[in-house]
Amino acid sequence: MAIRKILFVVAAIVALIGASQLVFAGWWLDRMPGMVESSSFYLLGLPGVLFGIVLLIGIMERAVGLRLFLGIVSVISIAGGGVLLVRPEFTRDIVDALLLNRSHFVQVFDMWLVGLIRIAIGIALLYALARPEARMPSGEAERPPEPGAMEQ
Repeated sequence: MAIRKILFVVAAIVALIGASQLVFAGWWLDRMPGMVESSSFYLLGLPGVLFGIVLLIGIMERAVGLRLFLGIVSVISIAGGGVLLVRPEFTRDIVDALLLNRSHFVQVFDMWLVGLIRIAIGIALLYALARPEARMPSGEAERPPEPGAMEQ
């Protein structure tokens, strides 16, 4: 299944980005104001929407386990990316209020928190891919014998 391979790569990337936010929090904090004030800030919503759609496709094809949890992650990702695409000024205000207009300690804490959440989502997705939702065993999926079949 191609969707499983894509989701494996996406899960690894999400976990690695989260790990980089833990290890290189200062670098991320130095780059954050430039990204937020950029005229192409809204394009950062595109990866979130694409991640949510690919994850939703994987859920619908039963390529992953933890379908309820990952369904919630998918919907949140699509909604968050969509808001960023449609209303970047609203998202700028939120990022300013929650991250940029805070003390350095709070900024580092927030970056670590977001990194931990990304790592958790990446690991959960890898686990869900390793244990896809079980299909019915072949013995249960068979039809019962027809009434005339036993007499022959």
